[in-house]
Amino acid sequence: MPEVTEERLLSRAVMRYAMTRFERLAAEVAAQIQTYPTCDMFDDHGGAKSLWDQYSYDQQSGPSPELAMAWLDLITPHAEDVVTKLDRTEAVLLTFYCCWDQLDDPCEVVGDPPVGIFEGALVSAVMNEVARMALDHELPGEDGDHDDDWSDDDDDDGPDDV
Repeated sequence: MPEVTEERLLSRAVMRYAMTRFERLAAEVAAQIQTYPTCDMFDDHGGAKSLWDQYSYDQQSGPSPELAMAWLDLITPHAEDVVTKLDRTEAVLLTFYCCWDQLDDPCEVVGDPPVGIFEGALVSAVMNEVARMALDHELPGEDGDHDDDWSDDDDDDGPDDV
């Protein structure tokens, strides 16, 4: 078992904090996207109640290459917004985590005194968490309510089908 050192404990604490914080930031982005109505530009899935449902469906069914840029254009500004609203000290701390995750030297990015941030990496971390949340999102109709069926299969062939 590796020796427990102050440095090791500190880095684990920063990592745990960062993962939790990125989850909360992504939840803010998801909440913003949930306020948008569905859009005809994206595949029409009858059970979608919001653009977030459409995004989640797309992510869960295998992201459509044709829509990937449109989703990025829609979601990225929200991720950038939550990142720019971070307190500078918190952004520096989260930058350490992002640097470690990307095997960059945080000392080169953050500097001394520690004031530098890696905004692109922070936005990317939020975007990754948003995508993970979409994969975990329960789509309409999955809770046993089959009125909002996401499948393209139509089991009802018409009124004469008895």
